[in-house]
Amino acid sequence: MWSSRLSWKLFLSFAGLVLLVVCACVAIVSGWQEEQLIDQVRRRLHDSAALLRNDVQAADLGFYLPTARRAKCWASSQTESKNEVSWK
Repeated sequence: MWSSRLSWKLFLSFAGLVLLVVCACVAIVSGWQEEQLIDQVRRRLHDSAALLRNDVQAADLGFYLPTARRAKCWASSQTESKNEVSWK
């Protein structure tokens, strides 16, 4: 049976189809994984900005520190811009 040309054509067609399906699955899972990774990084950055904002607001600065003021403005803009993000 394996010496028949038809069986080899069927076997190679099936092997090619399996390879095509595996490549498609890898592409789909890779895209999904990239989206998950980007979302995870966004959440971590947002949480870090929120914690930094709380720390800066909780600090009682009795004197003027330009760095602290810039950090407070940055943290405030980061947490407020989270609400303005449009999800695609």
